[in-house]
Amino acid sequence: MTVAIISACVLVFLYLLSADDGGRRLILALGTIPSVLFGTTPLPHEFRMIPAELTLLTSMFLHGGRMHLIFNMLFLDIRRQC
Repeated sequence: MTVAIISACVLVFLYLLSADDGGRRLILALGTIPSVLFGTTPLPHEFRMIPAELTLLTSMFLHGGRMHLIFNMLFLDIRRQC
């Protein structure tokens, strides 16, 4: 299961890198934005892909950069080996 999660995170990261806008649209649509989640600020229509509650799950597959991804996946792998 851990290998599947690591693979999914890497694939999502590579997909975002290959996107025309650097994945900005997907990051805004799939990342958790607290003010949107709690209903104080609406997300513009062009970024709405899923309900705000589901972003709690999808945001776990988004990473802020190469080093963020590497260290998170390294930690997952270390935990798997314990």
